Amino acid sequence: MTCDLLDELRDLRLVVVAGRDKRLRRWAHVVGDGPFRARVDNLAAYLALRSVDIRSIQLRLADLGMSSLGRSQAHVLATIEAVIGLLEDGSGRVGGVIAASDSASAAMERVSTAMFGGPSQRRSTRIMVTLPAQAAEDPALVQALVDAGMDCARINCGHDDLATWSAMASNVRKAADASGRQCTVLADLSGPRLRTGPMEPAPPVIHLRPRRDVRGMVVAPAKVVLDASGALGARASRREGLEVPARIAVARGWLDQLEPGGTVEVVDIPGRHRKMLVGGRGSDSEVVAEAWEACYLEPGSVLKYRSPSGDIELTEVVGPVGERPASFRVHRGDLVVLSAADRPGHSGSVGPDGSPVPAGIPTLVADVLDDLHPGERVLIDDGAIEARVRSIDPDGALLEVVLAGRRGTKVKAEKGLNFPDSQLHLPALTDEDLVALDAVVHFADVVGYSFVRDAADMDRLVDELAERGAEEIGILAKIETPEAVSNLPEIIVHGAARHHFGVMIARGDLAIEVGFERLAEVQEEILWLCEAAQVPVVWATQVLDQLVVTGVPSRSEITDAAVADRADCVMLNKGPFQVLGVETLHELLVRTAGRHRGPTELFPLLPWDSGT
Repeated sequence: MTCDLLDELRDLRLVVVAGRDKRLRRWAHVVGDGPFRARVDNLAAYLALRSVDIRSIQLRLADLGMSSLGRSQAHVLATIEAVIGLLEDGSGRVGGVIAASDSASAAMERVSTAMFGGPSQRRSTRIMVTLPAQAAEDPALVQALVDAGMDCARINCGHDDLATWSAMASNVRKAADASGRQCTVLADLSGPRLRTGPMEPAPPVIHLRPRRDVRGMVVAPAKVVLDASGALGARASRREGLEVPARIAVARGWLDQLEPGGTVEVVDIPGRHRKMLVGGRGSDSEVVAEAWEACYLEPGSVLKYRSPSGDIELTEVVGPVGERPASFRVHRGDLVVLSAADRPGHSGSVGPDGSPVPAGIPTLVADVLDDLHPGERVLIDDGAIEARVRSIDPDGALLEVVLAGRRGTKVKAEKGLNFPDSQLHLPALTDEDLVALDAVVHFADVVGYSFVRDAADMDRLVDELAERGAEEIGILAKIETPEAVSNLPEIIVHGAARHHFGVMIARGDLAIEVGFERLAEVQEEILWLCEAAQVPVVWATQVLDQLVVTGVPSRSEITDAAVADRADCVMLNKGPFQVLGVETLHELLVRTAGRHRGPTELFPLLPWDSGT
């Protein structure tokens, strides 16, 4: 058995060497003799190894108590040769494996530090944090994030503007200097905005809605701000997990007469008599009031103020209300038209002849319509709605909804669109990205690259950075489509040969594109491949999301964050409890630091008695 196994391993080594050399010849014009050469040698060997089904060899090696090659990603040939040496004469040739392992670890650490900041004394996995717009105006928030453990600050260039980005970066530099730590700045280009476009505005109605218990009894009033600042009125909303009260625009002269304890009476839209209790001032132009009954108001609704003593009565009308995008529900079997964003989205209707008119959903990137074909899937709002293309005409793509909630699912503006079955011919770098790139090269350490799909996309960004004299800036390729997964080796080679380079597993879009049931295996394959190329990986999307938004974590997201230390960096998103999120993630990564080295499981001491 051992002789047969030894022969198979020798044959396997020949296959790996031949496959490696074939790939290296294909990549020679990109790689040259630069520092990436040793890393690309191992990547090519790993790809050759994974082109062969070696599970039978692995199981027999495991039966002998030897390395089964299952953790050989970072030093493929050295591991195979060590196992061959053990079977031949027991020498093991471990020196080659140790040298290869040390070289791989050193290369990974250099790139990780350049991309995501220096390692902590207690953990090697870095923490990346998406900065809110508030970080441009609140240095104390940035300082708190750095002190809590942020190693890399992500600036989303799909939001805000250059002045905001520059201020964020400046605050990060100052906070890092004050803490004596390295914190890098990532400027994340947005790429094509595959999202739903604007919707028809909803009627200008303000709904005051008290909070009720399960029996329908009111337990807390609806808060409302009577506002004389000149701002438009607005209904209550939720922003980054916090309740924002409704706002009613009124005249300054009327507002100045209000006293705490007075009442504001109104006949609302349905004709019901309602009252609001006047409270204190929120500011010079704001008075806070409370409504204990549900109330619907619109511009022109008459407000009658009565002072606490009843001797003053003043009349005012509700001022203009700001537009807000409407939403509408779709159900299974509904027909909708996906069209260009030159017409707002709308719910379906009935035509003059009595025939149904499908609902309309605009897309911000109209060029995508040219790449759709009948039978292909269109996923809306992170897959909450699934539709299939029935036909294409000059008005757009006619879709049939095949998956929606039991009571229908709302279609809203600015929700993600995914086209997992379609070959999209969209540029990974948009005109807006190029304008942003002109600016961010002056303050960013790393550029995030969205929607990268192949080597040509990577070459485009490398060339654009070269034109701007930004060869020292790192590149983080966001892997979010099946095409990018298939082309990942080429993407790595064309990026890492000329820049510090890393990969982000964009698990949100990736799960939708490859299917939720395949996400776990795909992200595992990406981790293996990147370890072979000694390319650091960012574990991204919805890490500790509930904690960051509400302040209370779920059990499942704690487990998810704990296993994220198999990556080199973990990304947190925005939310009102962001600092708490960083502190919690830091502690989790410290506690799990001795349990993994990349994808390799380590065995720390167990906490219970061994029985001796």
